[in-house]
Amino acid sequence: MVPKRPLRHRLSVTGLPFYYGWVIVGAALATQFIAVGAQTGVIGAFTKPMTEGLDWSRSELFLAETIAHLVMAAVGIRVGPYVDRLGTRPVMLAGIVVLVPSLLLISQVTELWQWLVLRGFVMAGGAAMVGMFVASVAVSKWFVTLRGRALGFASMGVSLAGVVWPLLATLAIDELGWRAAWALVAGVALLTLVPAALLMRRQPEDFGLEPDGGAQPTAAQRAAAAIDYDESLDRRAALRTPAFYLIVITFALCIVGVFAILTQGIPFLTDHGFSRGEAAALSSTMSLLAMVTKPPWGAAADRWNPKALAGIGFIVAGLGTAMLVPAAQAGSLPLVAAAMVIIGLGWGGNIPIHEVIWASTFGRRHLASVRGLGFPVTASIAAATPLGLASYFDAVGDYAGAFYFCAALWFVAFVLLLFVRRPPRPADRAAEAEARPTAASDR
Repeated sequence: MVPKRPLRHRLSVTGLPFYYGWVIVGAALATQFIAVGAQTGVIGAFTKPMTEGLDWSRSELFLAETIAHLVMAAVGIRVGPYVDRLGTRPVMLAGIVVLVPSLLLISQVTELWQWLVLRGFVMAGGAAMVGMFVASVAVSKWFVTLRGRALGFASMGVSLAGVVWPLLATLAIDELGWRAAWALVAGVALLTLVPAALLMRRQPEDFGLEPDGGAQPTAAQRAAAAIDYDESLDRRAALRTPAFYLIVITFALCIVGVFAILTQGIPFLTDHGFSRGEAAALSSTMSLLAMVTKPPWGAAADRWNPKALAGIGFIVAGLGTAMLVPAAQAGSLPLVAAAMVIIGLGWGGNIPIHEVIWASTFGRRHLASVRGLGFPVTASIAAATPLGLASYFDAVGDYAGAFYFCAALWFVAFVLLLFVRRPPRPADRAAEAEARPTAASDR
């Protein structure tokens, strides 16, 4: 039975001229903008100033990123059930208390161990509680038939982080120094995250609302919402399905390609003679294309097979990544820009379609708990990517071979996606059982 909320809480959600789920979408966009920006959007801009200023190697700097993603994996497992039970707001507020002070303290680091502790452990724990995993689950609980569209808009925050943060961080570092720039990141995070977290609510049923916000939902919409909630698979059931493992591995491989460009793209371009401003602008162009195409990708996922759409995105992203290397080696700004545009177009559908596949495969009732189980694999691969790339660079002196490898992984992910099948739900089994006697009598 859904617990009854206090009257003032119900009115804050139901007494609006529009569906409150869209407020959740806006809040999710804002939190992802900060969490992704602070975690990956700024690191490319800080790489050279920090390694040169503190006399660290790139491997040492990115060791913190590896630790961070392992910590996020551990936190993701723990917070998933709390999100399902308590809602997103208390989890996010706890994350803010951890994230913002850690960002401020990073501006004062002088030793490598301080960086590893603050960036690798403390900040990562906070980011896991306010970031993409928690925000996407919140949106998925408020939408069913419009889920792809809603996730498309919400995930614009991820790409917006890629547009704004490289430029903002580069400008702040060049004008104020890298220490003041980290303090600026902390201030922006505080001012954005607190209001966004306070707007979060657990699920529409808590307030007597229907998913998707229809005042008079059709019978088909009611049936879809009921099936999506009542026949959701819990952790134990999800772990018994091949689809769970295939989805986890497929999108974990995609993370390698994404993180390679996000964390090492700016250093890669500056190593080939592009200025810091040019590299930041190119990175932002890529993220801008990913951002503006997210809503169309999401809307398409509501109408067509999301697996087929994901496969198209994988191929486009792989081709763009493979094109980037020779374009940068040739020093051609137009060719690099074209490669970044292609990558951005391919990336655009990755997050909304990924989340649609998770929710449509396992349902929304236990979604945070199920997603939390897959998070360690994704986060572990994300953890290895920055350090692996930095170690490759320290050993070889260039990123070319590593980027070609990342391009190939997009095509491997495409092949794995072909084998993903939606596991049968109780209604499916009942329909099959009912059909068997009929089929036998026909014979």
